[in-house]
Amino acid sequence: MHKSMGFRSSFKSAGNFINKFYFKSRYNYNTIPSIPFLDKELGIFSNIRKSGSMYQFLKDSHEKCGDVITFDMLNKQYISICHPQLFKKFTKVFDRIQDITRNNVMSAIIGEDSIFFSEGDDGKARRKRYLDIIMYSDSIQKSYFDHLTRIIKSELEVWDKLEQSKEDLNLTDSCHRLTLNFILSCIVGEVTPQEISSLSESYTFGYQEIFRINILKDVPEPGSERDLKFKKAMNNIRGFLESKIDKTDNIFMQYMKKENDRKRLISEAMMLIFAGHHTTGSSLVWTLYYLFKNPETLKKAVEEVDFVLGDNKIITYDMVVKLRYLKACVNEALRLSNMVFMQSKIDNENDIVIEERDMLIPKGTRVYLFFGGANSKGEIWDKPEEYRPERFKEDAVKFSNQFTPFAMPGRVCPGKAFSYVEQLTVISSFLRNFKYRITNKEVTLDYNFMVTLKEQIMAHLEKRH
Repeated sequence: MHKSMGFRSSFKSAGNFINKFYFKSRYNYNTIPSIPFLDKELGIFSNIRKSGSMYQFLKDSHEKCGDVITFDMLNKQYISICHPQLFKKFTKVFDRIQDITRNNVMSAIIGEDSIFFSEGDDGKARRKRYLDIIMYSDSIQKSYFDHLTRIIKSELEVWDKLEQSKEDLNLTDSCHRLTLNFILSCIVGEVTPQEISSLSESYTFGYQEIFRINILKDVPEPGSERDLKFKKAMNNIRGFLESKIDKTDNIFMQYMKKENDRKRLISEAMMLIFAGHHTTGSSLVWTLYYLFKNPETLKKAVEEVDFVLGDNKIITYDMVVKLRYLKACVNEALRLSNMVFMQSKIDNENDIVIEERDMLIPKGTRVYLFFGGANSKGEIWDKPEEYRPERFKEDAVKFSNQFTPFAMPGRVCPGKAFSYVEQLTVISSFLRNFKYRITNKEVTLDYNFMVTLKEQIMAHLEKRH
């Protein structure tokens, strides 16, 4: 059914030294199952279209062909791996696949000079400065947390009015508005509701266009209405940042202005808007959705929130680390939703041998680590279809490879701590002040660059006294 492709290692000379893989390659490694095209003209994108998304394509292919598969995309060979035991081979690999990111429309919404596209020694150095200067705990507490509590207080007033009017809360819109407001405040200072609304509209359209163009290969004609609308949306985001960056001097701007590179500053700010609000906003929706669907878990979470916050309506920074069960609830929502479902890696210096499968991945091979498939494996997770935060308190969970919502060690998301603080603050404030009931009768999944709920999630609020 599937053709197979075996890899042999090239040997590396250092005097008379021959790479150990050369000896092994005298005997063929196990072949890696290769996925054939459904349509030669469209290539692997015909398979992706039939499956509906990259996520579904990888899931279907791994279910049919095993933990390691290979396929051709844009005349280059890719390998996808779907098992945490095999992920560990890539914990020291820093670089990601660049030919499918930098030279495409993705840079329009992230910024081509941002840290997102930075690789090698430059990327490592820039990430270290991010972690040490912008994203470390002292910065979060001193420079960002006040923005978050101010925004939460304002949102509580909105929720109160909705509860009094008996209107349902658009939970999806509220969570994304919160996180967009927060990241913009961290970058440029306080922003108006009108600015948030305008940027949210531009971002949402741009994000959807990138998926259509990159993954579905549905490319608009140059100069068409759709093409012009996309450019207008991206120019709106850039124009907003250009108008604000000289008027603020927070820790982010202090750091970026030292580099004296305005283009990079704009690119970095665009990247933070992308990475700093969309994933966290979606994670908030997923967690609140799963909590509602699991009443006993919700009860435990509320009890912890009440105990930690006491008479406070909003959490203080020192309380965040005490919400251990609520953090487990967030982690379990991240695992079960498969929201961020893969990471790309490429080792241009070394061959990688996966002894567990007796397979060889030559240096320079483009690799996907498919977390989404690994998160639903019964051999790894006990009853993986269940929402059970308690599993994150068990010693059996090996977080380094088994649970990777913020990507693998070697290139973990710099905003990991930032995101946890934000999520725990928002969810605890919500649960401390309101009971809620999700009113959607049915929900469906949207497989884009992330896995999200397609419908706007609506919630009926009841004030807690």
